[in-house]
Amino acid sequence: MTTWKDNFNQLADGAQSNIQTAVDVHLGVIGETLDIIRNENVALESERNPEFRRCVEEETRNATAEIKRFLAVLRR
Repeated sequence: MTTWKDNFNQLADGAQSNIQTAVDVHLGVIGETLDIIRNENVALESERNPEFRRCVEEETRNATAEIKRFLAVLRR
């Protein structure tokens, strides 16, 4: 029974590590995509539409905060 429990814990720890790595990678890609959108669109739209720039910056901040919150929960 002890061996089974130890094996199960090792499998669970490995699965958690794999899931955390996958989430980190995907959230990193999302963050990079948001940065690209913000940087490319802000340059063009800030001249034409300052309100759009403000909205893009605000949503990027919100998304970045959410990503950090998800990562903090996963790393507990």
